[in-house]
Amino acid sequence: MKIRSWLFWISFWWVVSFVIGRTLKAQDLSGHVRTEILNQLVPITVNVSTHCTTTLEFPLVIEEIDSDGCTQKPDEEKGDFYLHPGRSWFSLRSLRRGAAQNLAVILNGKVYEFWIQTSDDFDFSVLCRFGQQFNRPIWRAPIKP
Repeated sequence: MKIRSWLFWISFWWVVSFVIGRTLKAQDLSGHVRTEILNQLVPITVNVSTHCTTTLEFPLVIEEIDSDGCTQKPDEEKGDFYLHPGRSWFSLRSLRRGAAQNLAVILNGKVYEFWIQTSDDFDFSVLCRFGQQFNRPIWRAPIKP
């Protein structure tokens, strides 16, 4: 009798742990926030939504944002995406389903391209960074005492 009771409780806790784990995993939204390495030769794809905002963050102050399909005044100007700029960030929201457009961001005199597209699986934020800088040690002659 004790063995059956013991097996029941082990099975019960296994099922409870499985259900709780699946529930918590279903609510994990960390996949919607990602980091991208800025490279002038490789455009970054950004998925945006028609009902939520996607924010892109940069390591430097943005000098210029250039795109034909973005507007800051969706009630007055035609555009596929609403753009809200900041100093080193900007937010996007799609104004229509199926919209896709390239967007250029100028940082420190260099152009970085983005492909903005409307998607049901959208990004909350994209944190843009420069690649790792590998500092080589400089060889120096030993100092004589």
